[in-house]
Amino acid sequence: MDKPSGIAKIQIEAWLIPALLLAFYIAALIVSTTFKEMPPILKRGIQPADFPQLLLISLILLTAIMAWFDPVQITDKLQPSVYGTMALMAVFAGLAQIDIFLALGIFAAALAALLGRTPHGGSWTCRGGRAGDDLFCF
Repeated sequence: MDKPSGIAKIQIEAWLIPALLLAFYIAALIVSTTFKEMPPILKRGIQPADFPQLLLISLILLTAIMAWFDPVQITDKLQPSVYGTMALMAVFAGLAQIDIFLALGIFAAALAALLGRTPHGGSWTCRGGRAGDDLFCF
């Protein structure tokens, strides 16, 4: 018997996110093996490549455990603001090659405009007193 397309879609989406995370972690792990080794006289503790490799191996293991024991359950379609935020992150990555502060400023302002946030009372101060307030307080 054929499975309904809804069930197949949920299965693919449940494994897509961990698969993308694992691909990124493995690519970063491969890049971290290209770090230069320090001469033995300068070794005091771990090598420059050891810490990121240890961290990435931990992330790979935790992501695999998460995918196996607690798969992602997708019930709703993504909102348009999610796609806009992803596009802004790509723009941020491109602008960061030019200047990180320029990229941060443009990203913060564009994200605020995309999400419909405006300064309250004519100032950029935090509202305070509300759990889950915006990261940049605007």
